Amino acid sequence: MQKGGSGNATVVDPLVPINAADPGVDRTTFTNGSTTGPTKGAKYAVAGHLQTDSLGLLWLQDPSPGNVAAVVARLQSNAAAIFADRLPADTGFTRSIAAGPELAAMLGDPMASEGLLKARAPNVFIQPNAGVVYSGSNKKIAEHGGATADDTAVALLVVAPFVKSTRTVNAPVSTTQVAPTILRALDSDPKLLDAVRREGTEVLPELF
Repeated sequence: MQKGGSGNATVVDPLVPINAADPGVDRTTFTNGSTTGPTKGAKYAVAGHLQTDSLGLLWLQDPSPGNVAAVVARLQSNAAAIFADRLPADTGFTRSIAAGPELAAMLGDPMASEGLLKARAPNVFIQPNAGVVYSGSNKKIAEHGGATADDTAVALLVVAPFVKSTRTVNAPVSTTQVAPTILRALDSDPKLLDAVRREGTEVLPELF
């Protein structure tokens, strides 16, 4: 569905071009291995996954650079059909369909040697046009999460006993700074966190 001022419109499911390059992504089964019957159990994806709402996060079955490039090329050639051909203003990416270093810099590297990071970082990011939400529901008009300014340029409110006065700090910050700030507020060393040490994350400014 396309949502927004223009109302609803039919949008091609991004899985169509994805599966044309990497067949079977989002193929599902059930917890007991069956696909029919009253005791089929919970449904889950077994071969990659496309998570959609106001964005598309794609984990491929085959994360090799060649396959990622083939999927991205297929998505780009169908960008108008999936309503991902006009990058919204102030978006964190330079393209509507992102992969490789640009994506890794924002959401982690799926080719990293560290097991957890490799498992959770997506291979491809799809940023649909402004006002588009990928959903089968005709009731959904918005969703949180994405790379647009509405999703990323939001205020952060800090309320704590050590904050003695009300003031506004105009410095841009990141949610990654929240965890080290909590440790600092507890008189603990923020560098106890692996990510803080590796990425050099600072605590939120002008609090201490």
